[in-house]
Amino acid sequence: MAQRVILNRSFVETSLIKKNLSKKEVAQLIGCSPSCFSTYLSSRFAMRPSRREKLLKILSSSFDETFIITPTKTGANT
Repeated sequence: MAQRVILNRSFVETSLIKKNLSKKEVAQLIGCSPSCFSTYLSSRFAMRPSRREKLLKILSSSFDETFIITPTKTGANT
């Protein structure tokens, strides 16, 4: 079964508050638009690996804290 990597929304939003960063600022730092970052937070789309690496560096966090690995639903967007 295929798997996908999605953001742990509660951890990411809490981390942004602690680091005093806006979602817009993080979107710019990882190289996407604010609306694109919003789709990642809502788990509608999975982040590409290069953006995942950038986000981990910005948040100074581990992969397991920041992301959740879930089974892919049939017909799900990746």
